[in-house]
Order: sequence, then C-alpha cells, then structure tokens
Amino acid sequence: MKDRLRRAIFAACRQRGIDTDLRHEIQLGATGRASLTGMDADDLRRVLDAVNGRRTEPRPGRRRTKSGPGPLPDGPHTAKLRALWISAWWLGVVADRSDSALASWIRRQTGLDAARWATPAQTAACIEALKTWMEREAGVDWSPYAAGGRPVHRPAARIMEALWRGLFTSCVVEDGSDAALSCWVIGFRRDGAHYTALPVKTQNQLVQQLGRWLRQVEGERADE
Repeated sequence: MKDRLRRAIFAACRQRGIDTDLRHEIQLGATGRASLTGMDADDLRRVLDAVNGRRTEPRPGRRRTKSGPGPLPDGPHTAKLRALWISAWWLGVVADRSDSALASWIRRQTGLDAARWATPAQTAACIEALKTWMEREAGVDWSPYAAGGRPVHRPAARIMEALWRGLFTSCVVEDGSDAALSCWVIGFRRDGAHYTALPVKTQNQLVQQLGRWLRQVEGERADE
C-alpha cells in the first residue's frame, strides 16, 4: 500500500511539474515531515491529496486551520508561493509578508477577482514571476549547484546567500562571500555540514534566522 502511494505521489509530481524541493515543502505542510521516509499510509494519502490540490483533514491532535476558503489558491504551489513571499519580505523586496498581501499580488499578476481562483498553471507562473522579482531586486541567484556531476536546485540555500550579501552590504558581516556564509552556518549549528547539503527544513530555518537578523538591522537603521 505505502509503495503504491509513494509511486502515485511521484507520478503526480511529474505530471504537475513539482520538483523535489517543492515536494518536500508540500510534504512538510501536509504532515509535518519533509521526507516520505517513515510516513504511514495516512500521511502518504495527505501528501498525495496536497500534491493534487485537494484539502485534507489534519491528523488527530493537530490544530486545524480556520475554516472557510482562504485568500490563497488551494493547490500544490501555495506552500512554495508563501515561502518565496516571506523570503522576499526578509530580503526587503516586499513590504508586507501577509497572505492577504500575497493574494493581492497574485490578483494583479493573473487579473483574477480572487487569488484563490488561480489555476496551478497560473500559480506556477506567479512563482516564476516572484523569483524574477527577487533576482532583480535582491540579487538572488537561482542557478543550480553542481553535485556529483549533475545540477541540484537548492532555492533556500540561494536565498541564504542573498541574505548574507545583504548583511555584508549593511556592514554587519565583514565578508559577503559564500565561503564566509558556510563558516557562519557551521559555527552557528556546530556541525560541519555545508549549508547546501542540509535538509530543506534546516535550510528554511536558517533563512528565517538570517532574515530576522537583516530585518532587525534595517529596522534599527530606519530608526536612526
């Protein structure tokens, strides 16, 4: 049963153009786990439903979200859009990190009266538009890393690099290089793993840490 569900998840991801990083984020949002390893059949069904854009009931004991339709599309790209939007806020690209602000932006991008009506194709286009905006305004480099002779996409690591360069531009750190970022991550985590090889969940936590640091610096500068 579990093997069949895993195969169905991978097939649905291929059909919808969902890459590994986005799948991990969907899995994390649906079950609280970024990896399929160790998931039971119920968790795998929740992931499959989330990939296919269907609402699922939370596992017993988990807090339910508010009922009723939210402002954002209910589909496989929502978690990715929200994560990118918040990262854009950490970087100072957008002024409001809320879902309502993201929904307003989606409406402007799609021309729809309500962002929640956006189709998967439209939300995928919004993701690319947001990435282009972040590249232009904050210098985020979305190119893949070379690992074992093949390209590996690590968007959270690329956002970390942009945040680190922002801290360097703000004269908070003395070296804005990727090597300096790697040294900081190793010292911060007390772990020798390179930041590009860390699990997606850990990379997202580091994005939040660096983002809070940069926002605090920029806030203090604005108060001067």
